Amino acid sequence: MKGVKKGFTLLEVVISMAIVVVVFAIVSSIYSSINKNLKIYEVRKKTFNYTNTTVEMLKSKSIEDIEMLDGKDVTIYFNNYEELTKSIEEIENYETKKNDICDKGNFALNIKINKIINKKEDAFYNYKVKVATWKMKGKEFYNGKSSMTFDIGR
Repeated sequence: MKGVKKGFTLLEVVISMAIVVVVFAIVSSIYSSINKNLKIYEVRKKTFNYTNTTVEMLKSKSIEDIEMLDGKDVTIYFNNYEELTKSIEEIENYETKKNDICDKGNFALNIKINKIINKKEDAFYNYKVKVATWKMKGKEFYNGKSSMTFDIGR
């Protein structure tokens, strides 16, 4: 019984290690891709929620408040929900200083309001409101833009 070998040869160990490395590379690539997509999804979810909150808050404002914003292009920089709601509540007085734009927050929200006059009835008009939200990354816009357009009228 001298010819019975116990254990693995060096070649078998090297081949099995190569297979393990290839499988690990594939799994880590898949994990990295899933993790990246999850982060993008989370950012899009946040921007959608911020946009939706802004739309609902603007819809609840009086028509006089909306009239004050006619023709304006308001950009709000914020970090969290509380900062956003405070800015929307005081939107008539909100101003952005050009030099501080990128230091103000992780998110940017832009509101454009324009009056649309109905030609058939001079007394009737409505406002087209566009709301867009982005995630900021340094001085650049990042993934996750969310936007909505709606009309407010009387």
